[in-house]
Amino acid sequence: ELDDYLKSVIPFEGNPSWSLESLKAQAVVSRTFALTKMLARQNEEYDVSSGVMSQVYTGKQAEHERTSEAVDATRGEVLLYKGKIFPAYFHSTCGGATTAAALVWRVKPLEPLSGVDCKFCQRSPHYKWEAQVTPAEIKAKLAKQEMPVQDVLGIRTDKIDKTGRAHKFVIQSTWAEKTVDADAFRVWIDPMRLKSNRITKVSFRDGAFVFKGKGWGHGVGMCQYGMKYLGELGYGYQEILGYYYPGAQVTRPKGFEE
Repeated sequence: ELDDYLKSVIPFEGNPSWSLESLKAQAVVSRTFALTKMLARQNEEYDVSSGVMSQVYTGKQAEHERTSEAVDATRGEVLLYKGKIFPAYFHSTCGGATTAAALVWRVKPLEPLSGVDCKFCQRSPHYKWEAQVTPAEIKAKLAKQEMPVQDVLGIRTDKIDKTGRAHKFVIQSTWAEKTVDADAFRVWIDPMRLKSNRITKVSFRDGAFVFKGKGWGHGVGMCQYGMKYLGELGYGYQEILGYYYPGAQVTRPKGFEE
């Protein structure tokens, strides 16, 4: 059942030590996201995968009393926009503002996924970060994607949105420049190292490019560390969701009644 699945997702995608209202917000978001996956894959053999392409599921041993309470307290509740379900994306840390889904993926613009300012994740351990990537590593990663370049001489950000996120990287090599999608480049390098495309500075030091940035994740939808702090401030889960998904409503559709 969907909520049994969620009880093993929320402890990993969230944190059982966070406030109950924060965990309720995560439960509604994760339920909404899972349901959109189920609807999109009605003709396939499975609904979700167990990794980050869906949501991380590690089995019943991950269940925790507090996160299970959040799932039960929000039973059947999902986010709708104008009566329709939508993919309620979320990420760890936005670094100051969330961005529009249509800038990250090839999707139609949607008000709840248009981006909001967020001053609530500054205590996140991922609010600021630094990563080093060598020219040889960039060359090898691009070659693996069938994008061969000569020796990499430089890299700069491009197509920067109002939140400061770069949506393109321009890679300068011996013979030419190559422009690549910034979100794809993050994944190719390592999203655990290159945590976001909200890059504040790129420099070259000790034989490697040094990326400085803010936030962790794609930056769309709910900022989880912002959610955490809003819960600590005493905001209810519906208020938290209303902030990060403007125009959306928390609803229990028919078929989810107690």
